[in-house]
Amino acid sequence: MSDQITFYFDFSSPYGYIASERIEAMAERHDYRVSWRPILLGAIFKTTGARPLVDIPLIDAYTLYDLPRCARQYGVAYNHPNRFPIATVAACRGFYWLETTHPGLASAYVHAVLQAYFRDGLAIDDTTTLAAIAGKLGVSTEDFLVGVDNDATRARARAAIEEAIAQGVFGSPMLFAGKERFFGNDRLEQLDHWLATGGW
Repeated sequence: MSDQITFYFDFSSPYGYIASERIEAMAERHDYRVSWRPILLGAIFKTTGARPLVDIPLIDAYTLYDLPRCARQYGVAYNHPNRFPIATVAACRGFYWLETTHPGLASAYVHAVLQAYFRDGLAIDDTTTLAAIAGKLGVSTEDFLVGVDNDATRARARAAIEEAIAQGVFGSPMLFAGKERFFGNDRLEQLDHWLATGGW
């Protein structure tokens, strides 16, 4: 493939989940590949001063209505989690460990973890849950548990988040096509047009 779409997201982001179910087909149509970059919104919110949408009065009720509507629009299975938002430090580190040790499974891990949370309601803040997900992908659960918690993985995840902030990432999902940035699931159509026309 000729180029890539960099997809920044938090594993607790429902709009990130919905977009993740759509982006690969779009990328393939334009001969692009998706480069997944998990982030931690908590770290980014310390820079921006933002808060989760469900913690903001009036916006919270709209968001909880809008999410299943968006999922239905795009045919994405969605069950709003009982615990939301949820800590995703371990899920994020798990990705960066897998990307280093089993790069061919990184994309499958992204989908499996997001679906486990937003479709199946599993506790993705639990490392044993994440290890079981990795195990279904053919990864040693023991290696995963050790790898998620080692210093190199911590440093790699921290560096990825710092890099995202330096690139101007302020939310989830945020997608880059070259230097062009698109924020939110509702900008995927705009990204599609951009890729088709080279911009306007």
